[in-house]
Amino acid sequence: MRIVLEDLRIESNKAEACQTCHFLWRAIYEITESDTVHPEIRYISFDISPAEHGDRIGKGPVHGRLVPNSYIRGFNGATPTDLQFYTLPDDPPSPWQTIGLGYHIASNGLSDPCISLLRSWLDLCTTSQGKHTRCTAPSTASLPTRLIHVGTATRDPRLYLTQPHEEVRYAALSHCWGGIAPIRTLNSNIEDHFLGLPLSSLPRTFADAIAVTRAVGLQFLWIDSLCIIQNDHGDWEREAARMAHVYAGAWVTISADAATNAEEGFLGPPSRAVPGYKTIPVVVPADGDKSASEIVVHVRKRGFLAEELPFHFWSGPGEPYSKRASGRSKLSTRGWVFQERLLSPRTVHFSQHEMAWECRSVCDCECSATSARTLRTTSVVKHFLDPSEEVVLGGKEVPSGRATWRRDIVPAYTRLDLTVETDRLPALAGLAEAVGERTRERTQYLAGLWRHSLEIDLLWRTEESGKSHRLPEGSAPSWSWASVTGPVYYHEGVETAMESDQGREFGVDDVHFDSDRAPSAIIGDGCVLQLRMSFDWIGKWVVRPLNGPEDMNLSVSWDCSTSNPAMWDYDKLDEAMLDGNGQDELFFLVFGLRPSGTGPFGLVLKLESEGTYSRVGFVSGFRGEQRRQSWGSDGWHYEEPQSPDQGIQTDEQKGWEAWIREQLASPKARVRIF
Repeated sequence: MRIVLEDLRIESNKAEACQTCHFLWRAIYEITESDTVHPEIRYISFDISPAEHGDRIGKGPVHGRLVPNSYIRGFNGATPTDLQFYTLPDDPPSPWQTIGLGYHIASNGLSDPCISLLRSWLDLCTTSQGKHTRCTAPSTASLPTRLIHVGTATRDPRLYLTQPHEEVRYAALSHCWGGIAPIRTLNSNIEDHFLGLPLSSLPRTFADAIAVTRAVGLQFLWIDSLCIIQNDHGDWEREAARMAHVYAGAWVTISADAATNAEEGFLGPPSRAVPGYKTIPVVVPADGDKSASEIVVHVRKRGFLAEELPFHFWSGPGEPYSKRASGRSKLSTRGWVFQERLLSPRTVHFSQHEMAWECRSVCDCECSATSARTLRTTSVVKHFLDPSEEVVLGGKEVPSGRATWRRDIVPAYTRLDLTVETDRLPALAGLAEAVGERTRERTQYLAGLWRHSLEIDLLWRTEESGKSHRLPEGSAPSWSWASVTGPVYYHEGVETAMESDQGREFGVDDVHFDSDRAPSAIIGDGCVLQLRMSFDWIGKWVVRPLNGPEDMNLSVSWDCSTSNPAMWDYDKLDEAMLDGNGQDELFFLVFGLRPSGTGPFGLVLKLESEGTYSRVGFVSGFRGEQRRQSWGSDGWHYEEPQSPDQGIQTDEQKGWEAWIREQLASPKARVRIF
């Protein structure tokens, strides 16, 4: 239901105003008064759909959305404001059946309501009750080498050395160092840390994590800077290699989303700043034997968890990543934290606005704790590792972990920040190991790609911002997305084509490894076409097969700025290169033709030596934005072609495709890409 704000304001001011309209206007006016005195101008409408609460309608807060007025300067593209309406357990029932029970969000994350809620989440999850059908208690078969014994109110925490075959439950902390080096365990102080870690010496984020661990009844906590000897390279390498198991084996992971560094903490102000609420009185008129009465309904701005935690609103595996919520908390933008979050069987997030829960079955938060929502309750980032989950891809069922690697994991992970750029593969190694172990179809992991789907996995592309650059040699082979910086994603139309009869024109039949057993080169037979680069009539670069039909331009996405012609120094270009005869020769390795009739797809390769290439770009089909020009008596005329994704071919495009088919029918060349 959409309610125009100006109409609501007018109706609420009438002498015989509708009770619901009067209540809604007053609630909206009061909850937004710190932002504006004219909500009817700032917002165009209020959208509310009680039906989306399913069979839980009236059993929790009901929410609606204030839609910004895009015609007001500064508000075009502004984020809508979500509101929640609820009554407290001790309040009289609301006269509107859609408004159910809720709780005020506590100002401190260690308050009794917060800890009680967290304990209930833990109990339901670890005993597989209710909706927690995918959840089990984590195994403690392999403990971290060291843990922190959190002590008691009268005894300080201390570093603890675990014993072989020991079984204890522990929490793990996921946090941001934030450029501030927290207290660390070193060779020089490790013995002191075994004796004690006074709370007064610990940064606030660590002290908060210890307080939460104690509150939920656990004795042990793992914190990276304290449980790994930071100046012992051998210890760091051993423990870092086990980090995936550390988070996978934790009873619960405490995610300090509200803290941007170790000193800020996450339980109380100013790091925790919960949304304020307003209490709106409502007069219930007399009805039969019942006399008139006054009740109250509370309204607040809904917690911003959906925007702080990636995938909180992930609604389907086919939805493009760009349409999903992206992380806002600093912690959620860190590359190393990504696998921590996915591998942990259960995570409690202490965000700036509320506490939230994530496990392999349920995603919940304080603002909806009473609603037992039936919609969007699954934490997709955790349950995709479940080997029983399958999706249909190319007409056949495959484990969801493998399918979502390309569609979701790679696009999401490559948008995150890494302090050390060359950590692109190491920061995902634990997750890759878990995917290989838990999905039914065991396969080899190759520098961010998978052997059984290698041909499709090779067809990644970078965003066309020109900001990506190639990492130093040795970081990853050029055919891996881990060899470049910046966001990477896959073309949905090309993935579909690879599953059709017109795909699979190139196949990898061998993979070479270096002395460290890291993949270095892929080898296969394919159709390789030499390319020519030139300027079009408006001065833009175009790429076409050297011996192909005139005007058959290809749509190319360059891997990084050094291979993007738009970033080249034109004055230093060799004319021979433009003719396709220079030393920097470019070639098109054709993987197949798209069924939509929009052209061939594959990789742009740079010749390094006879039969040996490096990857520099991706071809998605014919170039769609090219225009034909002709001269008439009244000047130049331009003909706009059909969009390449409309699947409508001109006779000229049909001729281009026929030429490509002829080349594909020719003998294939042996190709080595490193």
